[in-house]
Amino acid sequence: MKSRARKGRPEAPPPPAISTPSATLDIHSTVRRHGLIVAALWALILLANLDSFRDGFPFDNRAAIVMDERVHTATAENVHLIFNQDYWPKQPAGLYRPFTTLSYLFNYVTLGNGVHPAGYHWVNLLLHGLNVVLVYALGLLLFQRSLWAAAMAAVWAVHPLLTESVTNIVGRADILAGLGVLGGLVCYIWSTRTAGKQRRAWLAAAALVTAIGMFSKESAIVVLAAVALWDLAFPETTTGRGGTWAARLPGYVAIGLACAVYLAVRFSVLGKLPPVFVPYADNPLNGADFWTARLTAVKVLGKYLWLLAWPAQLSCDYSYNQIPLFDWNLASVEGWKTLVALASCLALGAAGIACFRRNRIVFFCIGLFFAAMAPTSNLIILAGTIMAERFLYIPAIAFAALLVLLARTACERFAPGNPRAPLAAAAVLGVIGAAFAARTFVRNFDWFDEVQLYAANLVSCPNSFRSHNGLGLALATSAHPELDRAAVEMQRSMEILGTLPDDKSESPPYTNAGFTYRMKGDAVAPAPESRLWYRKSVDVLVRGAQVDAATGRVATERAAEQGVRIARSGWPPLYLELGRSYLRLNEPAKALDALKFGRSIQPEIYFFEEMANAYRQLGDNDQVAVTLMEGLGMHMEYPRFARELVELYRKTAPRSCALRDAPGGSSLNVECPMVHNQLCTATRNVVGLYNQFGQSGNAVNTARSAVTTLGCPAEMFR
Repeated sequence: MKSRARKGRPEAPPPPAISTPSATLDIHSTVRRHGLIVAALWALILLANLDSFRDGFPFDNRAAIVMDERVHTATAENVHLIFNQDYWPKQPAGLYRPFTTLSYLFNYVTLGNGVHPAGYHWVNLLLHGLNVVLVYALGLLLFQRSLWAAAMAAVWAVHPLLTESVTNIVGRADILAGLGVLGGLVCYIWSTRTAGKQRRAWLAAAALVTAIGMFSKESAIVVLAAVALWDLAFPETTTGRGGTWAARLPGYVAIGLACAVYLAVRFSVLGKLPPVFVPYADNPLNGADFWTARLTAVKVLGKYLWLLAWPAQLSCDYSYNQIPLFDWNLASVEGWKTLVALASCLALGAAGIACFRRNRIVFFCIGLFFAAMAPTSNLIILAGTIMAERFLYIPAIAFAALLVLLARTACERFAPGNPRAPLAAAAVLGVIGAAFAARTFVRNFDWFDEVQLYAANLVSCPNSFRSHNGLGLALATSAHPELDRAAVEMQRSMEILGTLPDDKSESPPYTNAGFTYRMKGDAVAPAPESRLWYRKSVDVLVRGAQVDAATGRVATERAAEQGVRIARSGWPPLYLELGRSYLRLNEPAKALDALKFGRSIQPEIYFFEEMANAYRQLGDNDQVAVTLMEGLGMHMEYPRFARELVELYRKTAPRSCALRDAPGGSSLNVECPMVHNQLCTATRNVVGLYNQFGQSGNAVNTARSAVTTLGCPAEMFR
């Protein structure tokens, strides 16, 4: 009996066999039949990434693993902090990715990797290998033949753009998010082909893997669009109730519930934290008007498409001013790039729509590409960066599928009816895959350390201030410092950043430049040339302080607009460096001003040390003692302050009662009037610092102990 089309809507012709996935897929038989192919795919990614295990902790890896104390010990307190803090606790970015951080804890403690990076690379590669299996499974659903599914998985698995997710350890967030998208989609598809307990099991698996992806990186929400695109492209594959949308509802509920739980938890946690604002230098689109920002984003999309096809020059940093804003002068180079990118995106989108009836695989893949790019494309919402290659981890799947389809179709058209056409297409794809694998192998060398990484970045992105700044800092802090070369890179970084107004710039790069110039001065001291470098350090740090004040005002104003009050903002390392450089120039009064301001933002150990040095230059030994006592009061875990106090009294008051002999050496005599008075003064100052930072509990306990234990006057703490 012939079916009739709905009134007003022409009946869609049945899709070609190649565009319609199989109605059933038994996972058990699939594992048995395709185990060798999966093993070959794993061997391929291992060979392509074999040199990655020697790579260290460059880029953001040190901050996320080496410097994040939450992942160093497996305690209930650390787990609580992971689930209740920003992904970057020391420099909040408005990100909530607890599962990713937990995976670092698993590496650090459970696997015992600590600060040895090889184990982290193994986990990344294993997770990527799991995603390769899921891509292969998706390829089987799309192409129905293991040859094309394997080709699709292979091309994707070794694409050079994926090194920022696989080789870069913190790229694990993208891998886990990819697991959520791929696993959620594949489990959903299988849930539509089963019934009863099996269906409920697949739905539970879809919800679980989606939750893993979401709690690892927010971009995993793309799974909702992927599932919807699949149902639009292949509605006839859904069983039960005649393939109606109602039959698919349980799958949407399962996946949607996992996403909703994540969003609720994320809002609850981040809503309690101060607002975070994306630096203009990371994403200049934040300071552009609507159309300039969106057209620039389109230009970036065009660059993404080019890199997918020709990944010759890669970079992990595209910060200011590597990607200039859209130039409304269409005769300019940037104007033409934008027009070409816009035409390419429109043509690609039109091709996807046109293939809705002609070739559903093309429709699905193009739709998946744009859907996966949507959260980070800056077209809908402005992201934390203007461009990043790690954003292509999921979109590259669509590229791989389209590449397979293109190669197969081209060979069939050039040799219609030739039974060897599929083999020719496979050979072409094999050559492309081998080229991608070779490029990935070479790219992995760039991730060895920060010197190699930033040097490679500058080949592709010579106008990125952050890459110049990062290379300069890496050269200055390497085992064998190259301070002259570092100073050149810092100067170039300052030239690029100096084109920005203060309120759109950022202070950390100025801090790095000041540090590098001071290091150069130390290297040539005591030659007269050293003062030139110290003065240069002070000059760039003073400029950085102006930037810090301007950006701080902007942050305070924006926070106030959201009803949040910020007591004091700033970049403490800048003022620490400024104080150190002033001390090198024998200007202790200016050093104290800078150090006190920095300590008022964050009372780190080093501020107390350098303030004591400043008082030494001033000859104020009483304040040296008080400052060291303040540091000891706030950082009891740092015994060096106590040793410095003993040495201070031994030199400045050798015949006083300040020291008493002990079996292990001299110790402070708190009963000595001089020591007692200084200790009470220091304790009062510590109480003031605690109150300033909102730590009223510590303030009360410290004051009480000073009165009851040390016998300090109670009126000092009122």
